[in-house]
Amino acid sequence: LIKEFARDKDAVQSCVMIAEVAAYYKSRGMTLYEGLHELYQQYGCFLEGLQSMTLKGKEGLAQISAILSYFRNEPPVEVAGEQVSIIEDYQVSRR
Repeated sequence: LIKEFARDKDAVQSCVMIAEVAAYYKSRGMTLYEGLHELYQQYGCFLEGLQSMTLKGKEGLAQISAILSYFRNEPPVEVAGEQVSIIEDYQVSRR
């Protein structure tokens, strides 16, 4: 977002910002795509993914409860070599 608020028509803000960024890179003889890759080279990039599991029935509910209990009792201090800085538990509204 350009500002710290989002309104119903915030896509208009995004379009204006993309147009400004594209104009900036065009003035440097670059495409928007090339500018994006320049940013990746300078600052790095982030990739995330999501994997969903469905655990059905009473057995699935028991598995889910066991998994959540484990993480509540043994919160991870590191994930993929990175230190965990914040853990949020929405069930007890704790951060």
